[in-house]
Amino acid sequence: MNQPDLFESAKRAIKSGNLGEAEKLLRDNLGNQAQFEVTRLMLAEILIQRGDSNSAQSLLLDVVEKTPGNPHSHILLAHISRLKENRPQARKHLQAALKSSSLTQENLKFIADECVAIEDFHTAIHVLNHVNPMDGKSFHNLGYSYFRIGETGKALPIYRKLFASYPKNPRIARELSLAAAAFREYDTAVEAYEAYMRNIQPSAADYLKFADLELMNHNVEKSERHLQKSISLGENSAAAKLLLARISRLKGDYPLALNLATEVTQASPGTGTAWSLIAELTHKEAVDSQLIASLESALTLPEISPEDLELSQFALADLYIKAGDFPTAYHYMHAANRTKAAQLKRQGTQYNPDLAEQHFNELKSAFTDSSDLCNSECSHRPVFVVGMPRSGTTMINRVLDASGKFNCIGESEALPYIFAQTRRTGGPLRDYLTQASSETWNNAANEYLRRIKHSDRPSVDKMPSNFLYVGYILSMFPHARIIQMRRNPFDVCLSIFSKPFPEGHNYACSPNDVAHYYYQANSLMDFWSQKFPENIFEIDFDQFLEKPNAIGKELYEFLNEDWSEDNLLPPENSTQAFTFSEIQVRRKISRQESMKWQPFKKVANDLMDAIKLQAKQSK
Repeated sequence: MNQPDLFESAKRAIKSGNLGEAEKLLRDNLGNQAQFEVTRLMLAEILIQRGDSNSAQSLLLDVVEKTPGNPHSHILLAHISRLKENRPQARKHLQAALKSSSLTQENLKFIADECVAIEDFHTAIHVLNHVNPMDGKSFHNLGYSYFRIGETGKALPIYRKLFASYPKNPRIARELSLAAAAFREYDTAVEAYEAYMRNIQPSAADYLKFADLELMNHNVEKSERHLQKSISLGENSAAAKLLLARISRLKGDYPLALNLATEVTQASPGTGTAWSLIAELTHKEAVDSQLIASLESALTLPEISPEDLELSQFALADLYIKAGDFPTAYHYMHAANRTKAAQLKRQGTQYNPDLAEQHFNELKSAFTDSSDLCNSECSHRPVFVVGMPRSGTTMINRVLDASGKFNCIGESEALPYIFAQTRRTGGPLRDYLTQASSETWNNAANEYLRRIKHSDRPSVDKMPSNFLYVGYILSMFPHARIIQMRRNPFDVCLSIFSKPFPEGHNYACSPNDVAHYYYQANSLMDFWSQKFPENIFEIDFDQFLEKPNAIGKELYEFLNEDWSEDNLLPPENSTQAFTFSEIQVRRKISRQESMKWQPFKKVANDLMDAIKLQAKQSK
């Protein structure tokens, strides 16, 4: 039997499922030095399929010793290392494979598979960008990798294309839903999850997840309906009870929400979201040593996840604030942010001050001379309330919502999403702006209006981070009105440092970073105010709390609307704020809010020092 016949026979045996016969043929050929590599590689693949990883590894190491540049051997060794849960070794072999100059497209696809499996998503993206043509699995891996590193804006278009090609694939529909939810594009998330539900036999757990998505989409009624369906199918988990607690909080039934959250921690003491609700809803008079001890005990649970640990540490800080122990509260703020920072480091998405400054400077540079730039012809006059998080955007939104003259849409992700899509091709922002036509901006404006479900009343978008896009907004809507919120740096920075902000706010994890970002953000807002003074109204939130009627009147004059002091009253039937300010927004406006963080000025010395340094450097 000649060699080609041997390998063809082995392949036929493998195809027919007779691995034993294929293994025997290849073992008999191990002494053939002319076919040293191919025999051992093929035999190693069979041994891996048969679960004999150790023998396969021995053969592959022989290949590496004789021909260290062979990529296939390193790929298979990486696969074996992953099966043995040795991710560092798997990563080492994948990097060795990538150094080869003889990589085939199939090699690249296999390497990408392994990178995704060991959660090395950055390398997976790098590899997949060299795969051409890209099949469905590779396209899925690319979308999933972008999603896992937080580049949801890049993941969503990929999942959309996959969903369009495979509309009845429940896995793709579900992953599109999760990616869209992570990007806070909840309409798409709900639509995709509905498709997922249509293509499966939904379980109680599926309805529970659907209820959670609907709540993210700010649809409390539908969320309750899906939750009840889940319960009717036998769902009786702590997760279901926790969802009901969150719904009760949003409906203003704080006693019920508190009772439910307490029941959740009794059944599952490491549930961070439940502790967050307890810390938020417990009156300071009810905070006692027993409650604090219970939460401190939960922090030591070996099974607690990093996400739950972070939330629980923030919750403990809140309880110590209510107990009046500010040094210990600040200690747990630091602990929570260290937990969060460790997660960001693992994902490779930690804050980079230099890159942040480059981004802010590019925005200023791109719009410095706007005389030769095109604008939309759109006549709509949407309102955008922007600024640093915790700067009063929710309160001002309440004051606007109270008049009934505006369509307050909350914190919409429409604008960040549209911006991300226009910038997918990369390149300098200024080049994009000079090439953009009026039609480009008309299309962007129409897409924004479509996404927010524009009504006859002027819309109010209170997404704070839209301060990044003021120049972009006014290119889309030349008649838009921008309300830029300012607040003293200590209150803003400490308020951010005290809360579990998501990955998009990676500056929130350290006093130095949050202070740096604060001054960069305010510098950009200064630039916008100087560039577009007719379109921008500045509100100092501390002054607003001192003189709400006077500033409220000036705000309404800026918006060409009549003012009423009734707009300052707590709403009887408040729409849910869906923010950290949910409870505050239901209260009477009071200057006491500006005094909340004063006790920490004797405690947060590192934050005070960071603010002083950034203030000095920003001059």
